[in-house]
Amino acid sequence: MRRHTLPLAFSAGPALAVLVALSGCSHGTVDSSGNIAVDPDEPYLLDEGSDDTATVDVAGLEASLSAAIGSARRYNGAPAIEAYEAVMAEATDDCPTWYADSSGLPYWYDTCTTSAGASFSGYGYYIDYAGYNDGTYTWNGPAIYAAATVVTAAGDTFTGSGSAYSLVGDAETDGTAYTVYYSVVSGAFTWDGAGSGGTWVSEDGEPALSAWLADYSGVHGAYFDGSIPLDPATGYDAAVFEEASISDPEAGWACPGEIAGTLSMHAVDGAWYEILFTGDSAEDCDQCGRTWTDGVEVAEACADGSAWVDWESDAPW
Repeated sequence: MRRHTLPLAFSAGPALAVLVALSGCSHGTVDSSGNIAVDPDEPYLLDEGSDDTATVDVAGLEASLSAAIGSARRYNGAPAIEAYEAVMAEATDDCPTWYADSSGLPYWYDTCTTSAGASFSGYGYYIDYAGYNDGTYTWNGPAIYAAATVVTAAGDTFTGSGSAYSLVGDAETDGTAYTVYYSVVSGAFTWDGAGSGGTWVSEDGEPALSAWLADYSGVHGAYFDGSIPLDPATGYDAAVFEEASISDPEAGWACPGEIAGTLSMHAVDGAWYEILFTGDSAEDCDQCGRTWTDGVEVAEACADGSAWVDWESDAPW
């Protein structure tokens, strides 16, 4: 597989703490099961005794919210890149055909079958960030861009339509070295070959997620922005993280376990629920966030965000 070691431009990453300010007026009633009854036609007040209400299952929302937070780190670029590397190992000198774009980056573009029986259709790039310094971080790791289907000689299939990054950046501040892990997944990737079991590339769904995780001598911080798929059987089929961040308490984070930012949950019935967490503020440290649907505040939903910084291995994925 041909690779290029000059960098493509990418964002060096956001700050780890972001506060999104929202406003709204609370309304609703809670029944004996903990469900909140909301009048969809009255954005601020419920008419006493009104039967024209919708029900928000707070417990179900919180369960899916916790599942989304717990699975976010799973949707990183490494599985897509590893799948691409696996199929490109079956390329030969004459299949696929390689070219160079206007900036000198090599890419393949072809529809062909090797003598061993591997087939390539489409095109793809592989870029290796090897010791690239952007003025703050020294980056290492791969990135891919593909619009391709590759079937190995054994019959395993890779499909790619988008880009994926999995980079590690090293830096130093005030004499202390630290490491950041930068991942991007944008588009659809699938792979049914060796190593795919249990990874998101073996499943349906298209994550579109940027992740920035930092390790300061064992003290962690995390930032997520984008969307991931969820199991529709839970009642929710997608989660969106809007500049959502958290850090360990040792980093000075105001509310242990509470995220800062907006998490939006898409229900299978089409409703959106937006939950605002303010973990970077010392007020209301309860791991709970005010919740809106259709611009109306309907509830308070709670979820522990510690999974984003709770990793002890050399890397968060």
